[in-house]
Amino acid sequence: MSSYNDTLAATSCLVLLWEGGEIHKSKLSQQYRKLISLSAGKPLFDRCNLVWVNYDQVIKNRKNCILNIVNNVLSNCDTQQVVLLGSGLDSLSFEILSRFNSVTIFEADKSNMELKSQHVQEIEPSLLDNIKCINFDFSFSKGLVSSLENYGFSKNEPTLIVAEGLSHYMQEKKFWDVIKKFQTSNQQNNFILEYLVPKNMISKNRVEIPNKIFKIIGSELGLEIITTYSMEDIQNRISDWNGKIIANYNMMQMEKQRTGENQYFKEDKSGWIEICHAMI
Repeated sequence: MSSYNDTLAATSCLVLLWEGGEIHKSKLSQQYRKLISLSAGKPLFDRCNLVWVNYDQVIKNRKNCILNIVNNVLSNCDTQQVVLLGSGLDSLSFEILSRFNSVTIFEADKSNMELKSQHVQEIEPSLLDNIKCINFDFSFSKGLVSSLENYGFSKNEPTLIVAEGLSHYMQEKKFWDVIKKFQTSNQQNNFILEYLVPKNMISKNRVEIPNKIFKIIGSELGLEIITTYSMEDIQNRISDWNGKIIANYNMMQMEKQRTGENQYFKEDKSGWIEICHAMI
C-alpha cells in the first residue's frame, strides 16, 4: 500500500476520506482504494471535522452530481476523451472506466501521477491504454495540450473536461487560461466546473463553515487567497467564448438529487459549493 506525503496528496486524501467509497463504488474504484493509504489526509480530516462534522455530505453530494453529469454526457454524446484536471488521487477515472470501457481518460496534476500510473498497472496493465496519468503544473497553462498530446490526446475530438477541486486554489486568470486551451469554435466540448461561491451568497448561519475549512486547507497548501466565483462570473466567461451553460447545481439541489431529501441543505444559500455544466 502506497502512502503519499506532499501537501497536495494530503488534501486529496482528505477528500477521499470524506467520500468514503460511497459514490465511487465500482469494483475498479474499490481495487484502487485498497492500494493507497489515506493517512496523509487524516490530520486535516480531524481538524476539518471539528469545524463541521457533516462536511462529508458536501463531498458526497458534489461527487455524485459530477458523476451523474459524466454519465449523461458519455451516454448521449459522441465523446471518447475525458480530461480530469487536478485529479490528484481521486478515483473518478476508475469509476468512469467501469461504466464506459472504450473511453480514454487523461489525468493531469503536478504530483503523484507516476505513482498513480503504477497503481493503474497493478490493477490491470491493459488499463494503461485507457488511463493516462500526466504530470503538469497548472501555474503554466502553456504546454498543457502538447503534454496531453504526448499521451494520445486529440484536440480535434470532442472532449469532456472536469475541473473538480481546482478552481478554488488557482488565481482566476491562470485558471481560465488553462480552461481556454479546451475552447472550440463549434462548442463541442463538455466542461464540468466545481466552484466555491462568494461569502455574500452563503447564509449567515453557514458562512463560517467554508471560511474555516478553506482557511485550514489554504494554510496546508500555502495559499493566502481562495478564489470564488458567482454564477454570473462563469456565465460571462462562457458567453465571451460563445459557449453555453447547460445547467448549474447548488448544494441544495445536489443533496436532493443524491438522497431524495434536504436534510442538511434546505435553502439555496445553505451551501457554498456549486457545479456548472457548460459547452465550450
